[in-house]
Amino acid sequence: MTPEPTLAYDAGVRFAVRVLNAAGIPTTESCEGGEGHVGEHPWVIVQDRRDLFLGVARLTEYGLEVRTASIEWRIDANGEPDEGARYRITLARKWPERADEQPMFLTETRPNLETTDA
Repeated sequence: MTPEPTLAYDAGVRFAVRVLNAAGIPTTESCEGGEGHVGEHPWVIVQDRRDLFLGVARLTEYGLEVRTASIEWRIDANGEPDEGARYRITLARKWPERADEQPMFLTETRPNLETTDA
């Protein structure tokens, strides 16, 4: 049996990653924050602006308090952006006590927002 990929994530952010992935929101990076980690608070990187805001909604539905949602760019030594934008959701705190929970969605998770002319 192949181990679940989210087991490799820090325990304090694992449930948040599961919630996002179950909602159809791919994650590219995450960290639980705190001593010995990147930053003070836990965070997750998603792929685009739509996923950023949908992710905030889904995390909030599961009782995971979101501290910030931000769009950021890394700047190289010449003061220029060195890659595309990153979409970061920062949580208010770690959630290690929820690391083993499995989310369940009962409605469509990623609504189709495209419109068609009839």
